[in-house]
Amino acid sequence: MRDTLKKTLSANPMLWFLALGLFLLPISNSIGQVPLYIVAVHWLVGALRGHRSRPDKYSLWFVAGFALLILLSIPIAAFVANTDVSRVFDKINRLLLLPLVFAIPALCGAGEKRLENLSVLMVAPVLGIVLLAGYDFVRVPLEIRAGTPLFHTGNMSSPQLYMVAFFLGLALITDRKFPRSQWLWFCLALALAGILLHHKRGVWLATTMALLGWTFWSRQWKTLFLMGVIGLLAFSLPDVRSRLLELREVIQPTHGGRMVLWTEVVPRILPEYPFGMGYNASRYEDFRAVLPREIHLEEGLRHLHNNFLQNRLELGWQGVVWWCAWMLVVLWKCFRGHRGQYRGQSRVLAAGVVFALVALLLNGMVEYNFGTSETFMLYLGLFGMLDVFAPKGSPSANAILPKQETP
Repeated sequence: MRDTLKKTLSANPMLWFLALGLFLLPISNSIGQVPLYIVAVHWLVGALRGHRSRPDKYSLWFVAGFALLILLSIPIAAFVANTDVSRVFDKINRLLLLPLVFAIPALCGAGEKRLENLSVLMVAPVLGIVLLAGYDFVRVPLEIRAGTPLFHTGNMSSPQLYMVAFFLGLALITDRKFPRSQWLWFCLALALAGILLHHKRGVWLATTMALLGWTFWSRQWKTLFLMGVIGLLAFSLPDVRSRLLELREVIQPTHGGRMVLWTEVVPRILPEYPFGMGYNASRYEDFRAVLPREIHLEEGLRHLHNNFLQNRLELGWQGVVWWCAWMLVVLWKCFRGHRGQYRGQSRVLAAGVVFALVALLLNGMVEYNFGTSETFMLYLGLFGMLDVFAPKGSPSANAILPKQETP
């Protein structure tokens, strides 16, 4: 594997930058995004100069349309919604990351090298979570010793990075063509431990549901037994058990969290902004302003903890309809079979990308993870990996999970 990595990366400097960015992203967003911006801008400049092959047409339409909607949200915020336009400009630089969707399949190339290059990109974040785990397993005990409760030592981004790396690593281990290495099992164990450590129930549920999907697809029924054992071990931990039992309090309106956002804030604030209030424009003060004083709302909530609702608030009906259509096309790519030239070789690797993406979308039902910098780049990376599985010249990548062939 070491020779494959060295040979592949030395032959393609931009692929090296891309792998480096995916490797560093789990440990540092500010550092990891630098190589990713370089790759995205490099592809964009080449495309404008006519030096790039035409990307997948569905990805091109939806990515370009989403970028246009973000740009249109600037005048809407200024002249229609009367919100602070500077909020939109805080994250407008993300537009330069969107070409990652096209850069990844372009850098992976064609022919036999295509999947070999892709496996390098899948290995990168799996290795990166080793750094993240090393940081978390030192940081968390120190914070607890300083008096911080375990729950407050976690964050929303890291467990999702662990989750994506887990499914990519699972695919690499399962793929017969990939050289099996013991360190991959070590990475999977670190990923599961990291998911538990951050105490985010949405990630727990999304990982469980996606892993069930993987099990039924792969027909590896022993995974169900392992899931049961891991689940019992996890539930035996007092912190995990208390965290799950707290769900009864979270669903109460008096808690001031997601239920208040979805049942009290949403029906009050969305009618005020039919065309959206601007990309990244919502703040806690906006939510607090539409609520009566007697309704409690947790401090610091600045988005609606749901991808659909937040896109509707920021980009209006036109934005959320476009985003939903985009995600539906992505899922169509995931689960509609084809007879492409990579059918036998790519089935397992593709499944890892698919279920990592499905897990993110499932978690996006209780968390606005399409707008967090780290997970936004994960989405773009997985979209690009998804398009790698389209045979060269094919109009779309619609061959991801074919049925297993009988000998």
